[in-house]
Amino acid sequence: MLNDGEPDFTDRYICDTCQHEDDIPTVGIIAGQFVSCLIGGGICAYLLIIRFRQLLQSVRSNDLGQTAADIALFLLAALFTVGFSFLLAKSLKGYYHRRAYLFPDFLPGKK
Repeated sequence: MLNDGEPDFTDRYICDTCQHEDDIPTVGIIAGQFVSCLIGGGICAYLLIIRFRQLLQSVRSNDLGQTAADIALFLLAALFTVGFSFLLAKSLKGYYHRRAYLFPDFLPGKK
């Protein structure tokens, strides 16, 4: 393993047999993404549920001004929830990519 000049962001791995090079995200980056996803995604999911309840109440009361505001806030919370879900998928992909290099015996399909 060699450092690529970016020790905080990636580790560079070079295969001993074929000299294949690959940049792997560091544990700090992966852990930071994962924790951010859990906290931010949890908050956004909570806001999404709250905004959905508010939206239903404003639709039932026929208040068009409040309904428009609730729709906008609901869509914003949904957008952030999708963004945190994407970040969670990216952090899991980085984790499995790193694990494949550090522990090749634990790859799916290998026994």
